[in-house]
Amino acid sequence: MTPTFETAGVFAAIMLLAARLIQGLAYGDEMPTAQTYLAEMAPPERRGLWSSMIYVSGTIGACLGIFMGVIMNLFLSPEEMSEWGWRVPFFIGALGGLWALVGRSQLHESETFKSNKAKRPSIWPEFRRNCQSAFRVIGLTIGGTVCYYVWSVSAVQQAVVVHGMPQATALNASLLANVVLIISLPFWGKFSDRFGRRPALIIGNVVPLLLFFPMNAMVGQTFVSLFFPAALILLFMGATLANTPAVFAELFPTSVRTVGVAFPYAVAVAIFGGTAPYLQNWISTQYSVSAFSVYVCLLLLVSSVVAFFLPETKGKDLRD
Repeated sequence: MTPTFETAGVFAAIMLLAARLIQGLAYGDEMPTAQTYLAEMAPPERRGLWSSMIYVSGTIGACLGIFMGVIMNLFLSPEEMSEWGWRVPFFIGALGGLWALVGRSQLHESETFKSNKAKRPSIWPEFRRNCQSAFRVIGLTIGGTVCYYVWSVSAVQQAVVVHGMPQATALNASLLANVVLIISLPFWGKFSDRFGRRPALIIGNVVPLLLFFPMNAMVGQTFVSLFFPAALILLFMGATLANTPAVFAELFPTSVRTVGVAFPYAVAVAIFGGTAPYLQNWISTQYSVSAFSVYVCLLLLVSSVVAFFLPETKGKDLRD
């Protein structure tokens, strides 16, 4: 609903930027809160499976966005997309936001939270006592965040710009690769419920690390050259994405569980995920495309080490 530049000048861009910042702040609170809430509501023996629904729903949303891009590119010209087509996803997203608001108004607090509410300890002293867990959240987040960005978010742009793949082909390949991720997530959630969080996180970081360069070299101009490497990387990344909500909740006591997850998670995503598009462009321009791949692999290595030394938390009682 923002005015055009011709109508409002630079104020139009400022309005859009402000709206996106508010949306980003809301998401920064919502994501860890939803992770914590779902983990506390889940039965301990199925917490991994329940927690995988966070990224199932989120990735479905990403797929809908990609699918919308496919449809709009089929029916709208570049001029129409620039003039008014870009507003359509925002409008549909606004309707989805109203539906989500109704759903949130009908939620009830978890028994874990209600039983701890009367204690009301000081949050920040308690957070400082759990600073080791906060650093673990950062360490586990940085690798997966940037790797997911490369293979799920920027894969289309890179395939088109760097490799000359037709945009429609790249969108279709990315869409189906994300469908593979969605299907894998409940499997990895159940895997961690049975075999433990550590094995799942180690697989979800080490395998993409080992496959990153071979899969990156495979990308070319055909559908299969993007779909296969993206699907394979995202398939194993599902082991991390499905289980981090449960792991993060299990690392903190109830009194600081949400802020304990939210603050380090936001720091990691802002510093590493937020800078990924700019670093990818700058490093690829100044050095080479493979130089950015080295950067991503170093982050995955850090996350792999953190996962290896992580204490096993499967089935932990969250009522403390």
